[in-house]
Amino acid sequence: MATTVERPKNIAKQMLERKKLIEEYFKSGDESKKPAGVKFVKPFTIPTEER
Repeated sequence: MATTVERPKNIAKQMLERKKLIEEYFKSGDESKKPAGVKFVKPFTIPTEER
């Protein structure tokens, strides 16, 4: 039973640490601080059709 409680806590902790790394990367703008495995995709707009 302890593992079912511990696992989500560990996952949440890892997610929070990863979020902090990404926030630091965005604030600094330094490419060397870019977290490994993070792929940023440029946002795009969907053209609207006017009638």
